[in-house]
Amino acid sequence: MQLNNVNRLIQEVCHSPEGVARLQATPEEVYQEYGLKAQEIAVLNSMDGVEMTTKIGVHPILVMHFLIAANPEMAVSMSISEYPDLLED
Repeated sequence: MQLNNVNRLIQEVCHSPEGVARLQATPEEVYQEYGLKAQEIAVLNSMDGVEMTTKIGVHPILVMHFLIAANPEMAVSMSISEYPDLLED
């Protein structure tokens, strides 16, 4: 299965601190390197996880990676504490 350019971008860029720093500093440059289309860029810039999944086919786990990489403060609002059965040993 071939990854689309958006999934590949997120997977590769979020793999290293340097990639994340580039995404935060010059996102448009990173998008251009991966050949993203205008619609893909607009959806990524919207920071809307649902649209990322439904409109441009980003894998849900990669959505989370992208949102945290692009906006580290986003991690504060993400928790599994509402699912105590997952936290039990």
